Parts: sequence; structure tokens; C-alpha cells
Amino acid sequence: MQLVTLTEVCRAKDRLDRLDAMTRSGSDEWASLPGVVLTLDPEARVNSTADLLKQLLASLRLPDKYGRRPQRRGTPRGVYRLNSSTRNPYPRRK
Repeated sequence: MQLVTLTEVCRAKDRLDRLDAMTRSGSDEWASLPGVVLTLDPEARVNSTADLLKQLLASLRLPDKYGRRPQRRGTPRGVYRLNSSTRNPYPRRK
């Protein structure tokens, strides 16, 4: 699983490098095939690709310079339920 994530990190970094080159050159041409030209707005794509790269790197949980790994985040906790032993502070009116 980490190999797949690392591959996606590399792809996202390559995309960011290509978008950066497009921004610096002032071009909006992403790909050119015979008879077809694909264009896009590089500034709009940079933020989403950078966010993706940040999330992918965080999911790898790489150790910091002290060798500690970041805390693993689980799924969000569900809703709280009242215990049957706990009295409802807001009883229903009859």
C-alpha cells in the first residue's frame, strides 16, 4: 500500500513541476497531439495538486528528524449516546 502511495506522491510532484513550468512560461498548453491541443489554467490546478501531495505525504507517516512517527489518525468518533443509567436532563413533556 505504501508503494502505491509513494508512486502517487511522485506523480503529484511531477505534475506540480510541470504546472510550475507552465506558469513561469505563461503557457496554458498541457498536451499537444496531432490536431488536438489540451489547455488548462495552471494556477487553478496548482492548489489542488499541492493539497493532494500534502495529504499523500502525511498518509505515509514518515519519521521526523528525531525518528518519531506522527500520530495515526483513525476514523472520526460516532455520536454520543446517553447511558440507560444516566437520567435525561431534558425529560419529554406529556
